[in-house]
Amino acid sequence: MKQLPIVRLMVILELLKAKTKKSGYEMFKRSPFSHQGLYKELRKLSSAGCVMGCKVSQDGKPDKIVYNISNRQKLMDYVMEALAQNVDINSVRPVDIDIVMSFKDFIDNKLILMWLVKFKPQIGAAKIEKWKIDHTLSIEARKTMVQLIEKNIKTMERVVALRNLEELQAVSSEERTAHNCV
Repeated sequence: MKQLPIVRLMVILELLKAKTKKSGYEMFKRSPFSHQGLYKELRKLSSAGCVMGCKVSQDGKPDKIVYNISNRQKLMDYVMEALAQNVDINSVRPVDIDIVMSFKDFIDNKLILMWLVKFKPQIGAAKIEKWKIDHTLSIEARKTMVQLIEKNIKTMERVVALRNLEELQAVSSEERTAHNCV
């Protein structure tokens, strides 16, 4: 049985969350893991062609390397493989579970749910149910938002149509008045 490659998953998660190029320090300053291990994983991902690092000069400081994703599909494939592998149940810690759950915005949530169910004894049924409820609520919230947007669009279309009708009626009334006066 293998251990979950949580350090690499943490690196990938930070890369996916980054909106711009970031240095390893910017990504990992609050990480509970060894920075040495995180940088090692960054270098491995760079060698594999998943991320690209560029040196940036800093005034009065050593140069830093900023990273961005160069092959998102390769990163996502790695995450899917890591979650699908047969992991030693006793090696999974609460922090590992939280990191895996953080991927919910980037991968199919069914895979995360299957992973959570596999580790139900470690996680606890209550946390899984909470995650299911939160996930369902977020889906419902998105549906509701789309419905509201569609409703607002229809309302705006009606307002525009009514204004056009009022303008047309005003022009017609003015034309009738002009013709009656002549």
